Amino acid sequence: MPENAFKRYVGRQFESDEAAKSAFETVRRLPLGTCEAVHVCPLEKCNMIPVVFLRDVNVAQMLAIIAGYLYDRGGTFNMQSNNQCSCAGAIAAAILDKVPKIIIPGNAWRLMASPSVTELVCGIPSSLLEGIAKNMRHLKRYGGSQYPPAWQHIQWEPQPPISDLLKPDGVASWVKK
Repeated sequence: MPENAFKRYVGRQFESDEAAKSAFETVRRLPLGTCEAVHVCPLEKCNMIPVVFLRDVNVAQMLAIIAGYLYDRGGTFNMQSNNQCSCAGAIAAAILDKVPKIIIPGNAWRLMASPSVTELVCGIPSSLLEGIAKNMRHLKRYGGSQYPPAWQHIQWEPQPPISDLLKPDGVASWVKK
């Protein structure tokens, strides 16, 4: 990245040089020489083992991925965003930290119309992919977070206050007569 790349965003994305520079200093970067090339392709057509699996996902899909990641680890999943260089946040950060990364796609991805306005981007180091997928299959089988979301509650009897709204007279059960 050019040394003063942040300057092109002053007045557009950031108010001042200081604000823009501060954001760009947080952009994750691979050490120079780490990669010779980038190969982008659908996973089913990939003729090599990817370093990072990148996917546009909706929030429900992201919940299933996070649940699969945390299932045998516990803890919490942290996400960071600086409004710039979201590709670095999904790719370089996933490689460097060796954990899945979720990013809110930035303006550049939006201008390319990918992903949609309701999607996030997830970068998963390929070394974690099979374990996360195994955990996701387990969670789906036993009623945990999954995609598509489980709807087993659809046959449950609605409880107040929702059940009161569904009554023909609409009288709330918690209101004293």
